[in-house]
Amino acid sequence: MKIIIHAPWEVNTLMQELIEQKMEKLLKYESHIQKADVYLKNGEGESIADKNVEIRLKTNYNEIFAQDTAAELEVALAEAVAKAKRQLIKRKQKLQAHH
Repeated sequence: MKIIIHAPWEVNTLMQELIEQKMEKLLKYESHIQKADVYLKNGEGESIADKNVEIRLKTNYNEIFAQDTAAELEVALAEAVAKAKRQLIKRKQKLQAHH
C-alpha cells in the first residue's frame, strides 16, 4: 500500500510513523488497499485550534473516505482510522453476504 501524507506543515518522523502504523493495520480488514491519502489540516473559522484529519483509501473495488476533527492531531487520526475501519468491515460483510 502506498501512503501519501498531505499537510501544510512539515510532518515529523514520529507522526509519520504513527500514520503508517495505523494505515498498515487497516490491511487486516481489506488486503486490497492500493493507496492511502492522509490529509492533515488546521481547523478553520472558530475552531482554528482544532486539527482535521481526512483519510481517503483506494481499494480494488471502491474508495473509502473518513474524517475527524479534534483538539489533538493524534486523537483526530485515531477517530478517522476507526471510522475507516468500520466502513471496511461493513463493506467486507456486504461482499460476504452476496457470496
